[in-house]
Amino acid sequence: MSQPAPNQESLLERIMETSPAGIVVFDLQGRITFANAQAEKVLGLARENILQRTYNDPAWHITRYDGSPFPEEELPFAWVLATGQPVYDVHHAIERPDGQQVLLSVNAAPLLDEAGKLSGIISAIQDVTEQIQAEQALQKAYQALEQRNRELEALHMATTMMVSTLDLRILLDRILAAAVSAVPQTSNAILVAFDLHDQHLRFKSLFGVYDPALYESEASLEEGSLISQAMNERRPIYLADVGRSPIFKPSPQLEGIAKLRSALIAPLVIENRPLGAILLLTRQQNAYNEGYLNLLVSFASFAAAALNNAQLHAEVQAMAIVDPLTQLYNRRGFFEIGQREIERSKRDSSSLCIIMLDTDQLKRFNDTYGHGFGDRVLVTIADQLRNNLRRTDLVGRIGGDEFAVVLPKTTIQNASLIAQRMLDSVHNAMLLWRGKHVPISVSIGLAPYDLTCRTLEDVLLRADQALYKAKQSGRNCFATWESH
Repeated sequence: MSQPAPNQESLLERIMETSPAGIVVFDLQGRITFANAQAEKVLGLARENILQRTYNDPAWHITRYDGSPFPEEELPFAWVLATGQPVYDVHHAIERPDGQQVLLSVNAAPLLDEAGKLSGIISAIQDVTEQIQAEQALQKAYQALEQRNRELEALHMATTMMVSTLDLRILLDRILAAAVSAVPQTSNAILVAFDLHDQHLRFKSLFGVYDPALYESEASLEEGSLISQAMNERRPIYLADVGRSPIFKPSPQLEGIAKLRSALIAPLVIENRPLGAILLLTRQQNAYNEGYLNLLVSFASFAAAALNNAQLHAEVQAMAIVDPLTQLYNRRGFFEIGQREIERSKRDSSSLCIIMLDTDQLKRFNDTYGHGFGDRVLVTIADQLRNNLRRTDLVGRIGGDEFAVVLPKTTIQNASLIAQRMLDSVHNAMLLWRGKHVPISVSIGLAPYDLTCRTLEDVLLRADQALYKAKQSGRNCFATWESH
């Protein structure tokens, strides 16, 4: 913009004076040489005070809208002075003498003399504080509405879960997926189940944690840990910065989790009984807020009811496949799960062996000491079998005095060692009757699986033939099936 001719100056000044925008003119040193009446209102200063300041006077306290520093080279005056080009809608804040922050939108353009040389800079400033605050309030309202919609959707998903499946594994994964969907900032999530008997937590479902070793692994409910606090006090916990606060008792498996920064923890409680907890975690500080915590709490109450229903269903299902005396699988449970092991062995071309055990002279125990003592014999044998087997092995009571074991990924040589260990363990078990030690023993038949066997029953038939040989050999020994 070139300087006006003398006869136009008064007209231009009247236009600037009545402009709805604040008009400020600077010389090339950045000193303010003109300010109109609207500039007085916007800046909160009398005109004579404005004319005593420069574009970057410290008294302006110039910042970005959020209060962070505003680079001087990006100020409209500095930009036009450096480029010779106008600049539009630059946003920054100033502070009035009364301490009130004003949010400005600024346009600036060069003033040129008759020779076309830069002689000053003119700025138009607008107070957009109310507009920006209204936009921010609208944005907050929109975010609150979005969060409420996520909450309603999450609660809908939770109620849908309660009727969609009673399969515990599927349900746990769905609960965690729904929780993550409701709180999108989450990078890692864990659902742990609490075992009342041994006071341990077991990892049942994971999101963003790619370590298969964590599944079904345990963590202590250590006093002083965050999850212990949440479950013992039956209340949720929000941590903007986890810092040094322990979530679990430290262990090598949890090193990655320990590096996470923000956490939401909601206990799963039904009738004041802790079932477990949902943990949502992220590597960012201050990633969550109280709104998300309240959402997770509402979600957790529905999830706890669904989990409780599934656990009750699982207990009822277990009663159908578990022998009530020994707490081993009954015949139905053993055959259902054992056949799956046969199919896995066939698919993986891995070794597998079957052991059949028969209690020696159980009828004599019943006749001599009573059926209560006979039951004690069976329970003792079941305990010894459990103590000598891996978690991956399958053991069941398949008849009155008969037991069977499936040994996945086990050669016949190793199975023979296990069989001998079982014999010794049962024989050394102490059973007392009126102060006297009563010796007990078992006979064992052992058979390997091969591709000529189509079903579990085929391998059991071979193990039963070997068991007959062991009994013929005098009991308290084992025999191995041999093809003829």
